[in-house]
Formats: sequence, structure tokens, C-alpha cells
Amino acid sequence: IFRTRRLDNDQDLKKGSDWMENDERMDVQITEVSQLDTFSQHTANYHQAAMADNTRAAYRSDVNDFLKQGGVLPASIEQVISYMERVATHLNPRSLKRRLVSIGQWHTLNRVFNPVDDPMVTKTLRGIERIHGTPKVKARALRLKDLDRILEYLDANPSLINTRNRALILLGFFGAFRRSELVGLTWEHVHFESEGMLITLPRSKTDPTGKGQQCLLPVGDDRRCPVRHLIVWREASGTQQGTIFRRISKSKKIGEQGISTVYFNLLFKDLVKKAKILHPEEYSSHSLRRGFATEAYKRGQDPLAIQAGGRWRSIRTVYEYIDASQNFKEAAVNALYDFNEMN
Repeated sequence: IFRTRRLDNDQDLKKGSDWMENDERMDVQITEVSQLDTFSQHTANYHQAAMADNTRAAYRSDVNDFLKQGGVLPASIEQVISYMERVATHLNPRSLKRRLVSIGQWHTLNRVFNPVDDPMVTKTLRGIERIHGTPKVKARALRLKDLDRILEYLDANPSLINTRNRALILLGFFGAFRRSELVGLTWEHVHFESEGMLITLPRSKTDPTGKGQQCLLPVGDDRRCPVRHLIVWREASGTQQGTIFRRISKSKKIGEQGISTVYFNLLFKDLVKKAKILHPEEYSSHSLRRGFATEAYKRGQDPLAIQAGGRWRSIRTVYEYIDASQNFKEAAVNALYDFNEMN
């Protein structure tokens, strides 16, 4: 059964941070695969593990929206098209496409007719994309100069939580971690050496079956070094096992539970604002990963090395992560500006 999950709160942001806690909306309870009743509990567990928690949460949210808009399950072709018409003017076509995938997954997993596969639904979606399609908005890459501004803010406001935040931000940037990877790190994943540290990711978005991926981080300069500041956080937190980045209460008590991906994203946005970085609304925790790719490329790193460092599946994805402003020097038009070569 898809169940609700409330967001966590680290209780350390300003009082206005109640935008991240106590979401009391009740989700509609949806049976994911009713036929599992006929199989063993082991089979049910395997089915549960076949899908990432984040993916399941996204499916649940999308299907709930369909139901709240008046849809029913199982759905007919007409009901799906009616839903598409209702949300077409205010929902990005890419988001609508994902919701249709979620609705289709519900029908597929429950072994009933899937209306999303009907040609009329496909054609309606294509028309919505042509009429209402907009460019994809990417999080702005965090540049090194802006990373330094965040570090300056943390320096000016020393505290236990900012000791944690410094290690969190530096590791996120130089390790090019996805936020789910970062908040899921445990001390058992980290192996310190005299020259740096080796972090083993047992699972990730591009490695869901657990083959394992590694992130190698050498020791760097004192101010920006993720290795040094992770050690500082370990000593300050007094933890040697379990989750690395944990919640901290207002009384400065370090909890057992780690921060959530939602909290990390909101924390990062808050730090960007406090560091007075321009256009703060354009940043998200994804800016750390984009910043790694952009700055490495700017400094002449081979894209294949960047791909390995960020654990991307393809080189094409690497180029998508590099901020467009870094491509000015490679623009073909530069050759036309050399007027001395003109006849």
C-alpha cells in the first residue's frame, strides 16, 4: 500500500521554516499490486525492492493528484483525457507526461487495461506538448566564488550545526553527490587514508542493483577541503558509526536520524540566500552537482574524467550538466570574429 510520509524538520532554521514540516494532507490509500496476495511474503518483498522509494513516492503523488481531480481507478480512456485537459494549461507537459507514466504503472502493476497506452491519449499529449511546451529550467550551477561566499557565511556564524553544514556542502560539491546519496551516507561508507578518503556508495540512482560505486577525494586546501572538514564534523559530533549527517535539535542535541533530502534542499536554498548570492531562487541542492561539472570543465578537465568523478552514465549527460555560459569559448561563431583572416 502506498502510505503517507511526513517530512522531517531539523528545528534549526528560522521560525519561518515551517514550510518544510507537518504536511498533514492525507493521501488516498492505493493498493500497489493487489495480486501479491496470492504470492509469498518473500515475493512481495522482492516486488517492493524492485522500485526505488523516491520513484514509489512520485508514483503515489501523481496517482493521488489524478484521484483528487475526479479520476477513478481503474480509469477509462475518456477519464484520462479529461484529466489531461483539466491540467494542461497550468501543468508543465513534462510533469504531465510523468503523471501519465505513474497512472499507467498503477494499471500495469494491477494487471488491468492501461488507458495511457491508447493512441488517443498519446496524440492528446503530443498536442499539449506542442501548444504548452516550455524550455526545461535547470538549477543554476554553484560556482566556486559563490561556494566561497557560503563558506564565509558559515565562518562568520560558528556553531555545531554549521560545522555539519560546512562538511555537507563541501562533500556535496566536490563529491558531486546526488542529494539522496549524500543524506544516506554512513561512516561505514567512508575510508580515510593519509592522502584523502574513499567513499563507497552501495547503491545510487545509476546503480540501483548495488554493484557499488566509489568516490575518491584527495586532501585539498584547508578552507575548501571536504576531507578535513568531514573529519572535523566527525570529531564535533562524536559519532563513528551510522548516519553521517544527522538532525540537530535547538538544544544542540544530535539525533540518531539523518536529515532528509527535502530538508537538505531547503537548507541549501537558505544558505544561498544568507550568503547573499545573486538570483537565489535559481538554486537548488542540484546546483552543487552542476557546479562540480561546470568548474571542472572550465579548468580544463577531460569530460571523461568529469563523467567518472560524478558517476554519470553517459558523456552526453555530463555536457547537459555543464553551465551553458562555459561554452562561449567553444562557439563556432568565434572563428568568424577573426577579421584578420577575412579576404
